[in-house]
Amino acid sequence: MYELCRLIKLCYLKLQQIKNATEVEVVKMSIHPSSNGSIQELNINPSPVSSHSVTQEELHTIDPSLVSTHPVTQEEFNTTYRYVDIPETDLSQTLKMRVAQFNIKSCLFCLLPVLQWLPTYNWKQNFISDFISGYTVAIMNIPQGLAYSNLAGVPPAVGIYTAIFPVFIYFLYASSRHVNMGTFAIVSVMVSKPVHSFSTPSYFNSSQLTTATLQQLYTPTQVSTILCLVVGIWQVIFGVVRLGSLSVLMSETLISGFTTGAAVLVITSQMKHVFEINLPFRDGPFKLIYTYVDLARMIKQTNFIALILTVCVIMILIVNVRYIKPRLAKKTRFPLPIELIMVIIGTLISKHFQLSEMFNITVVGGIPTGLPGPSLPPLPLIPNVLVDSLVIALVAFSINISMASMFARKDHYKIDGNQELLACGLGNMVGSLFSCLPISASLTRSLIQYNVGGKTQLASVVSCCLLILVLLFIGPFFEPLPLCVLAGIIVVALRNMLLQVKDFPMMWKHNRQDGIIWLITFFSVILIDIEIGLGVGIIASLVSIILMSQTPQINLLGNLPNTDLYLDIDRYDMAYPVPNTIIIQICGGLHFANNNFVRVKIKKLLKKELRDETKPDINKFIIDMSAVTFVDPASSQVLLDLASDLEQRHISLCLAKCSIYIIDQLKKSEFFQTFPERQLFPSVHNAVLYVQNSEGDEST
Repeated sequence: MYELCRLIKLCYLKLQQIKNATEVEVVKMSIHPSSNGSIQELNINPSPVSSHSVTQEELHTIDPSLVSTHPVTQEEFNTTYRYVDIPETDLSQTLKMRVAQFNIKSCLFCLLPVLQWLPTYNWKQNFISDFISGYTVAIMNIPQGLAYSNLAGVPPAVGIYTAIFPVFIYFLYASSRHVNMGTFAIVSVMVSKPVHSFSTPSYFNSSQLTTATLQQLYTPTQVSTILCLVVGIWQVIFGVVRLGSLSVLMSETLISGFTTGAAVLVITSQMKHVFEINLPFRDGPFKLIYTYVDLARMIKQTNFIALILTVCVIMILIVNVRYIKPRLAKKTRFPLPIELIMVIIGTLISKHFQLSEMFNITVVGGIPTGLPGPSLPPLPLIPNVLVDSLVIALVAFSINISMASMFARKDHYKIDGNQELLACGLGNMVGSLFSCLPISASLTRSLIQYNVGGKTQLASVVSCCLLILVLLFIGPFFEPLPLCVLAGIIVVALRNMLLQVKDFPMMWKHNRQDGIIWLITFFSVILIDIEIGLGVGIIASLVSIILMSQTPQINLLGNLPNTDLYLDIDRYDMAYPVPNTIIIQICGGLHFANNNFVRVKIKKLLKKELRDETKPDINKFIIDMSAVTFVDPASSQVLLDLASDLEQRHISLCLAKCSIYIIDQLKKSEFFQTFPERQLFPSVHNAVLYVQNSEGDEST
């Protein structure tokens, strides 16, 4: 201990003497012990930064004092550091392990996450926050439920039902603590298409339907409930087979383009209520254009009372968003329920001035008192809604998982994508028995539930209970509410989605491919159809990934003088070629789709290097495999063909820095039965040393 303290003291004193040296790059320390183990001499010498010019010859050499001169092959490296093969577990072994680890209690807790946190719930500390949060969200659910029901083409009470029955089931099975489920504009407009296609025409104005695909004998509520059931079945299937990662197919770029286009369609669908014009229902490609053509043709039929009401609602809501809400947020965390205030004022004005009878303003209409009884959806419609429900299931889940992931990151807890699929699916299946729409996470309500202070999904239960009271006692109050007021609420609610257009220039600037995907998705949604647009966007994303994987980067490397670093010659001026050697780096996966590209590019590079008269004879070719992520059997054959071609030119091929995963893939393809393992190295520098040593042996 004494000697250690003395050593530390001596080091400190020596470093103090040289601390003012401003050009010190390296400090070398040497300790010389005496025969009895004590410190006899301590040398600490600063190495100043070199200021003399470096010649080309010096740049082409590697300082042997800094790096080892003995090359180590991959085989020697594995032997020295005791590499051990990890055997792959087959399916039977995996099943045996799962069966051995099976525990009924843990399985039940995994299936019902509520059992994990509810028994330990801190009622004294958290319930007040959850109650206030649930109360606030319930207030928002009233206008949004009415508005989005109208958007889907179903009775207004359906939107309130959707915020009750499925949410109770989601509360039991969900892994997210903060997501608020219920109606959502994008999902509602996607539901509206099959509702209009398969519902009995008498439930809509005769001018609203131009085609009929079935002998239509169903109410809009029946069509929406069968959609809800099939969406739930899809989501449960995905959850059971562990397809929670399906959301990765929808990138942020794709979702942005899709939701922006969908927002345009939603706002377009509300033009008939804004102007109170009985526009014909349009479906299929270019329906957006046809709708605005119809609007321009029938603009003289505008009901100016409805237009004035809508404009007033929009202006008040925008003033609230831009001026009142930011100032109120500084003083209290409770938002002003401006949408509910607009609904109440609109209802009172309509009732007082008899807008429906006197001015032909379309109103919400009958809202039944009480809760609906359970009833089975029309099962014969299942084959007709399979595709629509699949798209809705994917879109709803992508929105759910993105919102849940955001809150989980903020509060540092984990969510399970498969569990979320199961929770949403079971919620939809139960909701289909009680006249509900397919549920989705609401961006605005979820953010408010979180910002107001909601701690758990108990806030959603509080919201459900309050909405039940509304249906039991207050529902008929909203019957005179003008639909143009709800249209104004929808337009402002979609404001942020429309403003996503501002993201496009940034996407285009950072990555042209992302910009193209955004454009393709957006225009496919607004010009063709919302479901087809989503499919086109996914296909465009997959094509983009395929194109990127078809063109892996191949860079020519050079050595940084007096180091064992090898960098891209085109990007680092201080990186110089190693004499008699070509070093390249391949970045990306090697597979059958890009084999020809890799082969052609390497041949061009080799031809260019061999034609360069300033370089001496090339006799070694080194490939840095550190950035290669995958090698299939066809690609291993390409490497063997390359080695054969190089051998005919009297050039040896060396592979360097292969990951263990890549080596295993090469072994499975029997690559090393032809390619000598002595030409496989753990680093590029070891391969270079091997080249230099072999040249020295040949010269002697």
